[in-house]
Amino acid sequence: MPADDTKPAAKRAAKTITQFCATKQFSEPTYYKLKARGLGPREMRIGPIVRISPEAKDEWDRARENPVGEEAQEIARTAKALQERGRRAARKSVASPRHVSVCAESRARRAKVMA
Repeated sequence: MPADDTKPAAKRAAKTITQFCATKQFSEPTYYKLKARGLGPREMRIGPIVRISPEAKDEWDRARENPVGEEAQEIARTAKALQERGRRAARKSVASPRHVSVCAESRARRAKVMA
C-alpha cells in the first residue's frame, strides 16, 4: 500500500467543513449535530478559517468504524428501533386487504404471467 505522501496533494489537503461533509455524503447540520455530541473530527483553526486535516479525517473514520461506549449503545438502540419499525410495517402490510397475497388483481396478474 503506498504511503500517504505519495497521494496527490489535492486528496491529502485539509478540507473545509463543507468539503468534508460532501466527501462523507451528509449535510452540514448533521456535522454540527455530531460535533455537539462530541463525535465530530478534530478541527484546525486559523482565525476564522476551519479545516479538517487528512489525519483527523482518518482518525474520525476509524472511530466511526469501531464505535465504543455510549456511541456503540446508541447505534444498537437505533438498529433495534429500525428493526421493530420494519416488523410493524410488515404486519400492517400483510393485514391489508390490498396485500399481494390476498388481492384478486394480483392473483389474476400472476396467473397471466405464469400462463
